[in-house]
Amino acid sequence: MARVEAARTRIYSVAKVTPVSEFSMPHQPGTTLLVKREDLQTTGSFKVRGATNKVLSLTAEQASRRVITSSTGNHGLAVAAAARYRGIEAEVFVSQHVSEKKLDRMREYGARIRFAGDNPLRRSLLPVRKPKRPDGPISLRTTTLRLSRGREPSPLNCSSKLPNWTRSTSPWEVAD
Repeated sequence: MARVEAARTRIYSVAKVTPVSEFSMPHQPGTTLLVKREDLQTTGSFKVRGATNKVLSLTAEQASRRVITSSTGNHGLAVAAAARYRGIEAEVFVSQHVSEKKLDRMREYGARIRFAGDNPLRRSLLPVRKPKRPDGPISLRTTTLRLSRGREPSPLNCSSKLPNWTRSTSPWEVAD
């Protein structure tokens, strides 16, 4: 739990604590839908938490080498936002299919954009190759453990608003 709390402290220096909204389901009386409003997040998605956790966890030496990632939008935007907050360089590999709006937002955060062809799957392979030099950039893939840990504070965020939530093995469930 200490690691989760440490991640939470790092994450919410950049990310917002977003609300949980409640909606009734008119076609299913008595059913309520709870929605975690990640669309209201700093970058428009939950990915800012994982990217921030990883970028702010880098040592000073690692941060000096810059970060690189590949993305079709949200992850690249999150890495760019976290890198800007940390004051380090970010480079995002994208396919030709990424929207101009996402590209513009990544650039606003200071990311250098690299186009990696037309195939969205191919772009994901470029920056994750092993660096040719040990002092090369730090690759931030969406599947790394520290990025995954960045998601943990969100259920804690929910649980503070919904006291009946408890953690089972997976996923989070509402207790009876």
